[in-house]
Amino acid sequence: MRFEIPLSEEILLHSTQLNDCLFLTGELKIDIATVLVQDLMKLEARNRANNEFNPITLLINCPGGDLYSAWMIIDWMNQMVTPIETFALGQAASAGLMIFMNGTQGLRKATKNTQFMSHRYSIGIEASHADLMAQRKELDRTHDRIINHYMKCTKLTKKIIQDQLLTEHNVWLDAKQCKKFNICDVVTVDFFKTKGK
Repeated sequence: MRFEIPLSEEILLHSTQLNDCLFLTGELKIDIATVLVQDLMKLEARNRANNEFNPITLLINCPGGDLYSAWMIIDWMNQMVTPIETFALGQAASAGLMIFMNGTQGLRKATKNTQFMSHRYSIGIEASHADLMAQRKELDRTHDRIINHYMKCTKLTKKIIQDQLLTEHNVWLDAKQCKKFNICDVVTVDFFKTKGK
């Protein structure tokens, strides 16, 4: 007997037609992250109940957004047994890039026209001097978490990441450059030819 869990209306059509295909498009905010994680949870629960672990495809066209929402998605992806095929179309920038590179290695795919952007995170803070000094430690920890995430996903050294991907300025990359840095595994012009490969 197959176990089915109802998905949100927004993704139900795509999920059934494209073998569990979810979308992350537009600026990343907490409400978008929440719906995406809920749908990933439902698909993972169904897959565990059925003992079937075909990849879930996450199509990404995201200019970035809220870093903590990105961590929410990344942390849930890391809990999953089901492989996550990330497929970038358009752009994967900032937090969108962090989610993209967190896909299952070997299943991180992009079209040849996709733009990627990597940078150090930025934050606007208004606080007293004492609060700013206290927050400095957390800002340093956040920077270190991002570097560690890049190291885990790309297998690059901290020095290469800091010197070439997390520099003082935005670093724009095409899909072939991302493949060189082990951020992307496959560059393609045809989504359906690479589906599940």
